Amino acid sequence: MALPTSNILNLPFRRTQPNSLSTALHAYISSSYNQHPSLFTADLSTIDTLRRDATTITDAHPSNIRKLHTYTAQLVWLTSKFPLDVGADFVWYPSLGYHADVAASANNLRFELANVLFNLGVLYCQLGVYANRTTQDGLKTACNYFCAAAGTFRHLKDVVVLEMRAVVPEDMDTATLECVEAVMLAQAQECFWATAVKGSYRDSLIAKVASRVAEMYKVAEEAGRRSDAVSSEWIHHLKAKQGHFGGVAQLRAARAALEKREYGEEVARLREGLVCANEGLKEARYINKTVLADLQGLKVKLEDDYKRAENDNDIIYLKIVPSKMDLPLIEGATMVSAKTPKEVLEPVPLLHEGRELGKPLFVKLVSYQVHLAASVYASRRDETVQKIVSELEGLTSEIHAILQSLNLPGSLQALEKPLGLPPGLVSHAEEIRQQRGIVRLQAAMDDITKLKQNDRRIYEEGVSALRSEAEDDENARKKYGTDRWCRPPSNDVAQHLYNKMTEIESYFTAAETTDANVLSTVHKNESVIRLLASSDRTLEDAVPSARRTTIPPTIEASASKLRTIVNDLTRLESRRRRKIETLKTKGQDDDVNPDLFKEAARLERENPSQTIEAALFEPLFDVRLERYDTDYALITSERDEQSTLLNTLNGANTAFNAARRGDTSSKDREQALQTLENAYFAYKEIVQNLDVGRKFYNDLAGIVMKFRDEAGKWAGERRREAGVLEGEIVNALPVGGLSVGGRDQHTQQQQQQQHRQAQQTQQQQQPQRETGPRTAQANGSTSAVPVVAAPAPAPVPQNRTWTEDMPINFAPRPSKQQPAAGQSQAQAQAQAQAQAKDGRWDPSKGLKFG
Repeated sequence: MALPTSNILNLPFRRTQPNSLSTALHAYISSSYNQHPSLFTADLSTIDTLRRDATTITDAHPSNIRKLHTYTAQLVWLTSKFPLDVGADFVWYPSLGYHADVAASANNLRFELANVLFNLGVLYCQLGVYANRTTQDGLKTACNYFCAAAGTFRHLKDVVVLEMRAVVPEDMDTATLECVEAVMLAQAQECFWATAVKGSYRDSLIAKVASRVAEMYKVAEEAGRRSDAVSSEWIHHLKAKQGHFGGVAQLRAARAALEKREYGEEVARLREGLVCANEGLKEARYINKTVLADLQGLKVKLEDDYKRAENDNDIIYLKIVPSKMDLPLIEGATMVSAKTPKEVLEPVPLLHEGRELGKPLFVKLVSYQVHLAASVYASRRDETVQKIVSELEGLTSEIHAILQSLNLPGSLQALEKPLGLPPGLVSHAEEIRQQRGIVRLQAAMDDITKLKQNDRRIYEEGVSALRSEAEDDENARKKYGTDRWCRPPSNDVAQHLYNKMTEIESYFTAAETTDANVLSTVHKNESVIRLLASSDRTLEDAVPSARRTTIPPTIEASASKLRTIVNDLTRLESRRRRKIETLKTKGQDDDVNPDLFKEAARLERENPSQTIEAALFEPLFDVRLERYDTDYALITSERDEQSTLLNTLNGANTAFNAARRGDTSSKDREQALQTLENAYFAYKEIVQNLDVGRKFYNDLAGIVMKFRDEAGKWAGERRREAGVLEGEIVNALPVGGLSVGGRDQHTQQQQQQQHRQAQQTQQQQQPQRETGPRTAQANGSTSAVPVVAAPAPAPVPQNRTWTEDMPINFAPRPSKQQPAAGQSQAQAQAQAQAQAKDGRWDPSKGLKFG
């Protein structure tokens, strides 16, 4: 908001709620690190003190800068020791916008850092606002503070917010931060302008400085209009400032023209200055009294000088007054830039015992990168174990498939137990009952559906960012042409992101197919699984009894041999299941941390300046993973043993079927038992597939989140690059004069004409506006502050040759200037001069084509 007695904008501090960061850090160290929190009691106490000191600042005093620098440096350092979501929910209230009472919270260290850095920018801003800007030293101090504020907000926008990985507060979006940064730079430039005025610099230089102030306020206004957090009060202020400094620039340029005896240019510039001042005064209802008084004082000065200059030129100098299009542009002189303090840009190197920011906290805590390396190893270890387990389970699935194809063990069970339920079937039914059967499957499928939808939503956010940026880029290419919009297309620059997008889409496609197959299997076996989950009495009623209650001697021998082989396969499967459980336990007990800590200590000892990263531990990982080579060899031995048993099984089953040929006494019972047995194994397979699906979508969540963040960051950087390129294109467009020579002369003339007409229309419909620091006062009078003006009709000197980029204005006027009745010769001459300024075409003169 603008101060009631100031003509520059001020920012309020963001508010927060008390938060014991030490409590969250203590809990995280206790649960995730192999070091006891009591080792860091002093550091935990210090971090709470630093936060309290940094978040309770309410006044603009230079001593508070160090408090904010110290805390932000420690926050940056903490991100190398802890993950962002360390368990502390930080609550902050916006300082801009219409929802200042609605708090935003996040369990995110970067979120905390972003809010504290915003307050640092606010502190720099307030120090500039409250500086004594009535002296040159005070103006320089204020200018430096505003530049530091702009640099802080730029770092916040370009680095911290992009790395935050949390919901960005409304007043920290790109447009808002761009607006705030531009306001700080404009006010810094205005301070320099005031210094130039006090220092009696040349009028031509002051005009350039003032013109740049107006341009900076225009940039701030445009960014503010794109923001939902910048108030209309700011927009009106910024427009008024544009008009003010546009007028000041023309006033100073007029004085420079007067020194060079360019009397016609002096009149034209004063006229344009009045237009600028009037544009600024359109905001009179919405701006504070100081800004309004500056504008009114400027207008009075411009009117006085304009009347004097026009009268002198009409009576004495008789110089042609150029149109606005013929006036040379006042090239803005940029005298300030955003300066990010080193304590913000690279704070960690400044943390040291005896230095201003103090020593870093939690130095003895093992680096988070080491724990990240541990998670990398755990991922590779689990992948290795899972690969072996999948191979072994695949062998078991092969056994079940072959048994089902041979109608085993249903054919044996029907023969061996012609009445009641076989023991194996009873145990299978009890297992499904305990696991809630279909209810469990349905709950698992619902969980997977939710995970899949969430993954798809996150993925679509990243795709939308890429497609939106590509569409904007293609529209700009069509608008400006490939000769000027010469940067490569989006899909060429971000090929890796588009490849990742295609890859993730293939994941979803493959997963859809797998999910459909699992769902089909569930539907196919649902009724039988429900039957298995029912009571034993219901099962007995569903399984018919055999008509024969004893096994004939001719069949008993082959059945006994077949049963022995089936039992051998069952025992093989049981042993394999135990081996799989042993392997999983081995993986769970494989703790790499002790060796990892030793390796980290060695690396730090041998090269203290080296940054510890997870990639440095790859050799250690390779050595440790060799312990699973024996488990890989187990796959081969299991496959050989199983192959032998299955070959024997095929022979025994052939003999068994030959002995039973023509016997149909247990056919119905055999089919029922086999159906139930097949449903049991189908249930087990579905459970396993659902577990795999849940893990797949959980793992995919990390992939799509990373893709979305990278896509959003790249699209943001690409748009900022496009903004710069578009600005360069617009600034490079010709605005005056015609090209002579060359085969493209006609095309260039048309482009120039269209550009000038577009500029006139834009300036007439949307007058520029900007703001600046408080005007320096001397001898009780307020110095003028610049404003940007809307263009006046361009006067065309009499007898000027018409060119095709000039409009044709029709207006009747006398072909000869003879004194009217009762009119003196001097009066007639004055009337002729006035008509010459009219600039409209005289039909009696004909047309001249140049």
